[in-house]
Amino acid sequence: MKNTSRKENLTRLALAFLIIIPAITAIIYLKSNAGEEPDNATNSTRTATKKGQIAVPDTTIAPEERPIVSAGEKIARPDSAKAERDLRSAAEAGAEDGYWDGYYDGAEGAGQNGRYDETSDFITATAREAYARNYREGYENGYKEAAGE
Repeated sequence: MKNTSRKENLTRLALAFLIIIPAITAIIYLKSNAGEEPDNATNSTRTATKKGQIAVPDTTIAPEERPIVSAGEKIARPDSAKAERDLRSAAEAGAEDGYWDGYYDGAEGAGQNGRYDETSDFITATAREAYARNYREGYENGYKEAAGE
């Protein structure tokens, strides 16, 4: 009986080697070929892979900007005479403009009425009066706040 069990053990061991050794060989073969690229890859791709992937910035110029860039000219600033009209109401614009002019005068110590200018470009006389009235109030509030009064 010892002989049969020993034969069975040898048979099992031989079968195990016959299964395990080819499996290990296949794994090693597949791992070694995993890093290779297909034959149709270009040389530039191969060198990029060897050196590592590097981002390339887009340095193209938009077609509408090509004449400016090629001429070497700077983009002109918009003319102040072509400025759009103020979309704020006359009262709001006067209060805001007056406040900031007064605030800067008070903060800089330039004295009261250094930047004071209640003129406006509003079309109607009523709007210009509302601007001036609110400018005066805003200027006083801004100056007092900046001067600490």
